[in-house]
Amino acid sequence: MTKESHKIILKKKRKFWHEHIKAWSESGMTQAEYCRQSHLSSKSFGYWKRKQKKKDENITFYPVPSNQMVMPNKENHSFSLRLIVDDRFKIEVGDEFVPATLGRLVQSLGVL
Repeated sequence: MTKESHKIILKKKRKFWHEHIKAWSESGMTQAEYCRQSHLSSKSFGYWKRKQKKKDENITFYPVPSNQMVMPNKENHSFSLRLIVDDRFKIEVGDEFVPATLGRLVQSLGVL
C-alpha cells in the first residue's frame, strides 16, 4: 500500500467515524445502544471518539490584536478580512472561507 492510498483510507475512516459520533451525540441513545443499532464495534467507536476528542482539545484560539486586522472596502477588494502578521505573512480571507481551513493554515504557519 502506498503512502497516498494509506492517507486516503485514513481520511475516509476519520470521516466515517466523525459522522457516526456526531449522529450518536444527536441521537439521545447511549453509546452501546447506538453501536448495536448501527452494527458498529463499541471498542472502535470508543477509540475514534477519544481520538476525535483529543484532536478537538488540541485546538487553541489566539487573540489577534486589532492593529493586525484590516477590514477592506468591498468595492476595491475581493476579500472580507486581511490578517498581517509581523510583516511575514498576509492572509486574505474571502466571504466563502472555511473556518477550519483558516485555522489549519494559521497553525501550520506557526504565526501566532
